[in-house]
Amino acid sequence: MKTMKSWYDYFHSNRSSRLILLLTIGMFIIITTAGSTSYVSSKSVLQGEVSEPQIHLLRLGMEAVNNSINTADQIGVNILLSKLTYQFLNPVSDMQQTEIAHLVEYLDNLTVSPAVEAVMIYDLVRQRIVGSTPYGYSSQLSNLFDTGWQSYIADLNPNRFTIVDRTKSSQFGTEQKIETITLFRPVVREDAIVGVIMVNVNKKKLFDKIFENYTSQTDASRFVIDSNNHIIYETNNRIQSQDGIASAISQNNKTYFDFSDDKETYLISQVSSDITGWKFVSIITQQRLLQKVSTIRNAVFGLSIISIIAGIIGIIITHYITFKPVRRIRHLLLGGQTHPTNLENRDLEDYLVKLTTDLSNVSSLVKHNRSELHAKYMHDLIAGRMSSWEMKDRWHRHFTDWTDQSLFTVLLSIDKYYQWTSSYNEEDQNLLWFAIKNVTEEIMGSHWRIALVERDLNLLLIVQKTEERQHIQLLKEDLSYLADTIHKLIHVEVSAAVGNEFGDYVNLRNSCLQAELALTYRLYQGYSSITLFSELVESEDNKTIDPLWKKDLLTCLEGGNEEIAFKLLDALKQFMKESLVSPVEAISFFQQLMDGLVSHFGEQGIAKLSILRRYNSFWFKTMHLDDIIQVFVQVYQESSQLSEQRSNSRDYLVVQQMVHYMKQHLHENIGVSEIADSVGLSKSSVNSIFKQEMNRTLYDYLTELRMHEIEAQLEGTDLKIADIAVKVGYQNENSLIRAFRKHRSITPGQFREMARKQQSSDSSTYIQ
Repeated sequence: MKTMKSWYDYFHSNRSSRLILLLTIGMFIIITTAGSTSYVSSKSVLQGEVSEPQIHLLRLGMEAVNNSINTADQIGVNILLSKLTYQFLNPVSDMQQTEIAHLVEYLDNLTVSPAVEAVMIYDLVRQRIVGSTPYGYSSQLSNLFDTGWQSYIADLNPNRFTIVDRTKSSQFGTEQKIETITLFRPVVREDAIVGVIMVNVNKKKLFDKIFENYTSQTDASRFVIDSNNHIIYETNNRIQSQDGIASAISQNNKTYFDFSDDKETYLISQVSSDITGWKFVSIITQQRLLQKVSTIRNAVFGLSIISIIAGIIGIIITHYITFKPVRRIRHLLLGGQTHPTNLENRDLEDYLVKLTTDLSNVSSLVKHNRSELHAKYMHDLIAGRMSSWEMKDRWHRHFTDWTDQSLFTVLLSIDKYYQWTSSYNEEDQNLLWFAIKNVTEEIMGSHWRIALVERDLNLLLIVQKTEERQHIQLLKEDLSYLADTIHKLIHVEVSAAVGNEFGDYVNLRNSCLQAELALTYRLYQGYSSITLFSELVESEDNKTIDPLWKKDLLTCLEGGNEEIAFKLLDALKQFMKESLVSPVEAISFFQQLMDGLVSHFGEQGIAKLSILRRYNSFWFKTMHLDDIIQVFVQVYQESSQLSEQRSNSRDYLVVQQMVHYMKQHLHENIGVSEIADSVGLSKSSVNSIFKQEMNRTLYDYLTELRMHEIEAQLEGTDLKIADIAVKVGYQNENSLIRAFRKHRSITPGQFREMARKQQSSDSSTYIQ
């Protein structure tokens, strides 16, 4: 007791001891608090950014599964609409054997999708079933090798399809079980289910291809879980407590969250399908994920413990040697370096400086990781790929030093982009683009708070007002100065556009779209222009571009009328300037016209002109109207020269004779021999000449002519497939179907049905 009392009296009376004790406790609290805050913040950021690619992969897989299920459902809808299905389910009439055979053949033709195993129609009234191979027709269910589906019929929802994960028996023996996904679509008549259409989807093909290439350094385990919380599919399963995780997933709808059991902590990412009701889940063990962050945390906590231990040691030594504890602490922390003999407040200051520097290094590491994710966040925000909660949370994390001042979006774009790309190689382009960003950040960042993001070959600036810069006209002046500086220093012309002022991140997307629209007015205003969306005035009587302009210009190309094309282009330019056609419509028109020119050369098998080989649809967005017109003038000039060269070629004339013969005799069963006879040359000669001139084989060209004619007949007439086969030179219906499926990947019947649906898209049909 006397010893304790003497220590207390010493601490109370000795100023140096009190100072050391207070500093030790204070530093312990500071380091511990900073370490805990850094660890929690770093963990949250890291989890969010690691979860994003997992969610992206899961969405890709979910979309692929949804597409397969939609394909299976579309097959069910097609069967439901079939006249043969109606006859089969009609209780007042019986189908003949030939009709049932046609129905089986029809069902076989629908199983062209790789994942679809079989389709069946179940007559609930007469207890019979018909299906594609190997099911066929059975008047008694007891004869079927696969009867496991019957237990699900009673629970079907008559208003929509039902998806069931089940096992079925193989037709080769009841011992062998095959996992399959079955889609049930009920057939309803007078509010009662009279039949069921079933589509079996191969479970392995449905899921294996989705996840087979999904690899990452995190070794994620992935699952597909149905609405009943049962695991349908799993891959790379390394999870021990699956029941506990499944229960946690069923109770949590967040896109990602933590889950801990007795042995491990997991990061769970999940997305849900509105079509199937399934959840696609990715689970990552956090031991490796948070290894580096945990190391930093442990180091900081270790430093805290060392500091308090050092303080206690210092106090003990102070009891024996006056002022020596401070020197001892510095010796322990700094590795035995030599120190001055003056051990007053200067020593304590050095001690604090070192600890503060260590904390600053840790904070800098976290801040550096955040800056790398800055650009991705901006793209996600503009694209609308985040919830409102996520937008708010990540905005405050990325822009912690920004205020509540209003913001602007600015798009900075290189003028005459096609000329710029053709003047420099890719490496030089990257260097110049880097220089443009540096100049922009230097000039604009000196007066405004800015964030730079590359967007669609443009530079997007998020600009916030400051105390010295409050008006949009000042922003316009700064952008004009920026454009002049870039032109002087880098010899690149740029234009800029500014969207309307907005209050917070929620309206950033709209302001960005406004800036994009304002930037299109470079078409009329010229290069190095600064356009404010708020200054644009929309005309009440805006004129549109007549489609006949495009038709006439394409006709001039086909007919080689160069002079007429020049006059049309000049008239079109005058019309656009006088009428102030919407820049968006004008640019779209020029893109469509250029696409038409490109298609013309492709259809004719002619090598593209030099300017067309370099063409990019982004060109016209960065050009003035006069320069766009000049591009098309160049196209027509080069086309005219090429046509003149080809017209003097004997081989070209021979090829034109062959093309004319094929079109005139398309209804006949002609081949290379007949075509060669029509021009008086051998088969090898015509093949060689045609390949050289048209850049494709004679047989491929003839087949493509027939495919186009078949499509026209299917879309525009009600002729039977057999009649169409005669009109396009095929011997029978089966030959046409095989050829059409090979070149178009669908049957003629499916193509006709799709075409009719497209034609009647304005009318709505409700299918129960």
